[in-house]
Amino acid sequence: MYGFDNQALTRVRVQERQVVREAVSRRKAGQSRAQVAAWMNAEGHRGTMGGEWNSMTLGRLLDNPAIAGLERDPDTGELVETGREALITPEEFRELQQLPDRRRGVADADREPEYEYLLGRGLSECGLCHQPLAGSRTSAKTPSYRCLTSFEGRRGCGKVRITASTIHDNLCPVFDNKPACVHHRPREPLETEAVVDATV
Repeated sequence: MYGFDNQALTRVRVQERQVVREAVSRRKAGQSRAQVAAWMNAEGHRGTMGGEWNSMTLGRLLDNPAIAGLERDPDTGELVETGREALITPEEFRELQQLPDRRRGVADADREPEYEYLLGRGLSECGLCHQPLAGSRTSAKTPSYRCLTSFEGRRGCGKVRITASTIHDNLCPVFDNKPACVHHRPREPLETEAVVDATV
């Protein structure tokens, strides 16, 4: 991840941290993501794979809580401090999340419809590392559950993904239009793990 020297996100690259801090300052001063990305490219700064920055890649970086030494609690979704070295402060990260143009530029037609992830918030877990699965869409926009890594503010292995409908259809019998499995999680989720492991 840009700004860090290892995958565990415990060692910061000082020069890249300065770039990120300048990018954050420019965003707080009113520059758009596209303008900040253009500045980074003009200054010769490149991403971890050597590519130029654009509004999307910069947005993914600045929206990642790991840059502020934060991650999301799998049960509550709240941001909590990890104790790891950071590129910016938690306060600066929260300011970025409140910028009025953070979601601007995404046409309504391009917005994905809301999807109800019934087994989020710790109700399902990875069959490999036993970290909670999180709801997210694939590159093809298909709702799914996946194990998030430290790059995404979690501590999972990142090796498991399963289509959400597969879990819902097989593990959530419907009673009164509400999935029963939302209200009860088995102490040993062997069935969930079996389904997840089959996709690896």
